[in-house]
Amino acid sequence: MSPVVIAVIAHAMVKLAPTACTDALTWAIGIGSFVVALIVLQPIAILVGSALVAWGVRRGPALLRRRRGAAGLAVLPFDSSLGPVTATTAAAASLGLLGIFWTFLKMGLVVFGSGYVLVAFLGSELVAPGYITEQELLDAIAIGQLTPGPVFTTATFLGYLLAGIPGAIVATVAIFLPALVLVGVAHPFLPRMRANQDLSAAIDGLNAAAVGLVGISAFLLAQDAFFVDGAVDLLAVALGAGAFALLLWGRVGPVPLLIGGALVGFVSQALPA
Repeated sequence: MSPVVIAVIAHAMVKLAPTACTDALTWAIGIGSFVVALIVLQPIAILVGSALVAWGVRRGPALLRRRRGAAGLAVLPFDSSLGPVTATTAAAASLGLLGIFWTFLKMGLVVFGSGYVLVAFLGSELVAPGYITEQELLDAIAIGQLTPGPVFTTATFLGYLLAGIPGAIVATVAIFLPALVLVGVAHPFLPRMRANQDLSAAIDGLNAAAVGLVGISAFLLAQDAFFVDGAVDLLAVALGAGAFALLLWGRVGPVPLLIGGALVGFVSQALPA
């Protein structure tokens, strides 16, 4: 199923891009976010930086002319002090239930633009420190796609990998809790927030950065999905390309494609070498 997962993420990026990147500035931010993430995968810093760039380009000159300086920075929705969890050991069990709760709570607070941006956060928070492997992350995304609900259900599977059933429960509660609270609190103010030119400019930057982060997620995971011992896996490439084409066609959803990919994998393993 791994090649199909890559196709699903790439398709999400293609669908998100025209909505999030509407002019030269937002396209530049989206591409820049992808390039920066290649060098250092720090999704929070990339999101905050993109919001600042968009705000500065779109609102900075007008505010300076009005002698308001950088006062508009106060409306940005994220706290740049939220950094990645520091890993003390490569053993998954060392994260503990409290660590699992904090890690997924933080991701629930800052994932912005698309559920697939979660993959970039998982890469920096869990794969890079050695708590899980890239293959386990691919498996988790596949499970999340096969089950009902949003991409965030991937957290349930990862919590189980890290600490069994208690970990699954903790991870699920933690990643959905911020959305439940923030939507309830912010809903009455959303029209006014979007009407605020400073905040609107920052949100445009965040949306564009989300496109780049979805793209980097697909790119990094593709190295595990399409290569075996340094050689290109032609079957995997064919599966990924075929799944992507069918998703673009629009009449086949991710679940049947994932099941089909699994069946192809079973058959290919059963055939004689």
